[in-house]
Amino acid sequence: MRRFGVLVGCLALLSWGCDDGDGGGDEPADATVSVDGGEGEGEGEGEGEGEGEGEGEGEGEGEGEGENAACEAACGRFVECAADVCEGDSLEADCLTACGMNRSFASVLDGIASCADVIGFVVQQSAAVAAVCDDEPPPVMREPLCEDYGARAGECFAERCPPAGELGVGAGQAFRDFCDSQVAAGAIQPGQLAGIGEAECDNPIIAPIVDFVLADNGQPESGAFEQFCAEGAQWPAEVCEASCAFLEMCIPEGTPENMGGAFRDEATCRLICGIGIPEIAAESWVCLADAEQCGALGPCIQDPPPVGPDVDCGPFAARATECLTAACAPLADSGLDMVPVIDLLCRDAVAEGEVPAEVIEAVGPETPCEDEALGGAIGFFSMEDPEDPEAGTLAGLCAGGDTLRDAALCDAACDAMVPCIVPELGPDAQVFGDPAMCRYLCRTDGDIPDVGLQCAAEAADCPAVYACFDDGEEVPDDPGEPGDPGEPDEPPPE
Repeated sequence: MRRFGVLVGCLALLSWGCDDGDGGGDEPADATVSVDGGEGEGEGEGEGEGEGEGEGEGEGEGEGEGENAACEAACGRFVECAADVCEGDSLEADCLTACGMNRSFASVLDGIASCADVIGFVVQQSAAVAAVCDDEPPPVMREPLCEDYGARAGECFAERCPPAGELGVGAGQAFRDFCDSQVAAGAIQPGQLAGIGEAECDNPIIAPIVDFVLADNGQPESGAFEQFCAEGAQWPAEVCEASCAFLEMCIPEGTPENMGGAFRDEATCRLICGIGIPEIAAESWVCLADAEQCGALGPCIQDPPPVGPDVDCGPFAARATECLTAACAPLADSGLDMVPVIDLLCRDAVAEGEVPAEVIEAVGPETPCEDEALGGAIGFFSMEDPEDPEAGTLAGLCAGGDTLRDAALCDAACDAMVPCIVPELGPDAQVFGDPAMCRYLCRTDGDIPDVGLQCAAEAADCPAVYACFDDGEEVPDDPGEPGDPGEPDEPPPE
């Protein structure tokens, strides 16, 4: 069962782009190495030569000092573990370099229990360490009879935990993993597994482990399924099925298990999604289930949108668009598609608790435009409000003015910008990752510089897009060519 503790810690790595060999084309994003940096983390705002300069050379202050201490502790542990496995005098320095390049490094390593996994983790993060360390320890060998053990133990578990079926194949796989680890450790002999598929649930090698996961007895990881069995899965099975299919698609084949590769396995993924764990926000699974591009993996893990009541904003968005067009005649010929924009804003408003779900669901095709909710939507777009700078984006158009940017320019600019929106750009930029919202903002927001949009429309790659809006801040590495599904590209060599 300890395996799941390692997987939980390492899921943080999935949110950062990494080296995937050739890194281009249709390959999914690698989930192993972070090259992210940020303000106050020793990349450009330490004691280097100025903001945006001296990448990785500043010493940082405040938060940076705490991260340095965490890296020192993590790498000290690695060096102790690697004493008999790795050669060379620069292990600690190479480890610290890798830690400084990945803000998840220390926290992930701190969550890994065994020295073998510690070494395997650092080897994956540092080519210099990999060059002087032996290959990763071989994985635990599979005992064929453990398949029968997992199936039977899973059945016994389900008899005492009614929601077990919501985990799909996950529960049985957890018990099989336990069996394999015990056989590898010599605690269970293969001969003891003969006929285990027909054993009673009080069998001495089945009952204790089922008891262990069902009730907290004070030992680490005991009672792991206690809350699940009492309350059920945190999300319906279809959410976990969809999110796990997305992770399998977007995590490259061959990614080490303790580096996120285990989430390619349906059983492991379904288990963790179903039981819920505090280290992974519940909202992340819904975000992953709805994601269509691998570039969404990072934002879904790092900063998933809130999940409010399950509300269908489609009918409201359609009716609000009809009413808005009736009140603002020039909108009909503008080329703006307001339905997806209003749908997105509606879902966000419900999720944030700003509008009750029942108010939205009460609106249908025949609802009068004078309805309070519809009137609020019409006013938001068509009337300026000195207390809300986001209101009145269509006021000029509705008054008969030619206030919208050229549609062709915005189409070209957003085609280039959308795949380049990554978490490192900050929360304000994330709205441009939605194609409909990007086009809406491009055409209506006069604060976006025309020269930047024209530049983006002609940009050949993501670094060129970032340069179009460069305000002196550090920009992230290229997450992929504009027009690809948004997978992170290979980071530049050190």
